[in-house]
Amino acid sequence: MEVRTRRLSPDESLDFLERGFNQLGINCPRDVLERAVETFDGIIGWLTYFGYAYSMRGSVDFNEIMKDAVQLALNELRNLISSLRSVRYAVILRVLAREPMPWRLIKRRLEDYEAGK
Repeated sequence: MEVRTRRLSPDESLDFLERGFNQLGINCPRDVLERAVETFDGIIGWLTYFGYAYSMRGSVDFNEIMKDAVQLALNELRNLISSLRSVRYAVILRVLAREPMPWRLIKRRLEDYEAGK
């Protein structure tokens, strides 16, 4: 199943977080909200994660929330790669992590990798 989302604009992101915290009766400082908006770049899932983590902790240690978010993403990536049972996926993801590129270049990098085995 494919779920399509879009990035929220900075204003939409701020509104999204403010509404969520208002529903919970939490007063999150404006500077913390702005930092979350800038850091999570309109990605709804990460904004939601931030709101959840902040609300569960009762106060913010932004660096801790970021560290946990990075660890969560890394674990998900590891699970994905291990479930696919192919080294090719890891190579492709490594190539794309360096820079976005069209499929023909990705394919060439993968062929280079496999030729060097």
